[in-house]
Amino acid sequence: MSSKPHTLQSIQCLRGIAALLVVFHHTIRGFEVSPEASVLFATPWMGSFPSIEAFGSVGVDLFFVISGFIMVIIADRYLLSEHPCRNFLARRLIRIYPLYLLVTLLFIAKTCLAYWVGAEQSAFDLQTYRLLAAVFFVPTYNIDHSIQPILGVGWTLAYEMLFYFLFSIGLLMGKKVLIPFVLLSLLALMIIPLGGDFAIAEFFNNPLSLEFVFGMLIAGIYLKLPPVNRTMRDLLLITALSVLFLTLCKGVSFPARMLWWGIPVALLVYVMVSMERHSARHYPEWLMRLGDVSYSLYLTHVIVVYYLCFPLLIKLKAGSSMPWVTDVTIVIIVSLSVGFAYFVFRYLERPLYLYMMGKYINWSRTMPANLMQADPSVLQN
Repeated sequence: MSSKPHTLQSIQCLRGIAALLVVFHHTIRGFEVSPEASVLFATPWMGSFPSIEAFGSVGVDLFFVISGFIMVIIADRYLLSEHPCRNFLARRLIRIYPLYLLVTLLFIAKTCLAYWVGAEQSAFDLQTYRLLAAVFFVPTYNIDHSIQPILGVGWTLAYEMLFYFLFSIGLLMGKKVLIPFVLLSLLALMIIPLGGDFAIAEFFNNPLSLEFVFGMLIAGIYLKLPPVNRTMRDLLLITALSVLFLTLCKGVSFPARMLWWGIPVALLVYVMVSMERHSARHYPEWLMRLGDVSYSLYLTHVIVVYYLCFPLLIKLKAGSSMPWVTDVTIVIIVSLSVGFAYFVFRYLERPLYLYMMGKYINWSRTMPANLMQADPSVLQN
């Protein structure tokens, strides 16, 4: 493996696209599951085609593949002792945990308030094991028997933390066994019969975690092999998009999602980084900045969508029988979510990260000397 010190603009842009897809998915779904909104608004054009709403779910698969890819790209920092290996998990925790904890505590406070005003359903989330599990990334069932913490989108972060833990052990073993170790570990967790109706058993058995390995594999190819030619890139791109389109239209079972969405997404990521490697490309600045705020957007968009915009629309009885109005409303809600995420990134996520890294990690060995002026994308690695 060789170092790639520069920021991969394509990966940065794909991060932003992944977060945006998830926001669109949840916003469109909000108009379907909210009884009040479904009465006030006509079915959006975006929601009339299942493939459009489902396409938003692919954002999660894209996040998993990108995580696997990036961890292999930056592995040399630890494998070559440029940075202490013991800092790997610390840096991952500092990257993910502070903002996650703050948003989770906000949702716990909201749940307490709902319970105090008489929402009996909130009592389920106020059980001690649910509260502790939400804070420490432990998978639990929600009231609908789905694996989901109090902060709903946090279920994916439990998989991220599992992957980081296995990756850190693989780093200690060396680069030759890094990818095989993570792959075999995830497979072992999938096939070990834990028995019983436990969330942790269902969590480990989910093949979606193998998408991290897809990202690791394409990173290995990216680092070791010369970039593919334009004809091959076009072929891979057409194949990936075609499979995604067909399966999104037809629908796939959750276990099969890892194959029918995970592999095409991995091919798409590989094509994008190969194109950037083959020739210098400059992506739009707004798309790069969207990648910067992708984590804030992913965690906080539910606040804007479900707890600000939808209640306001319902209170004002702002609706229309024309589908295009609903589509415009969706775009506005998504735009507000991005704006809010930028605010959170600039005034909360980024300062928290810089403070925590400066306090607990040896900057001289882990980050650029001019950290405070460093590109925001440094937060993503």
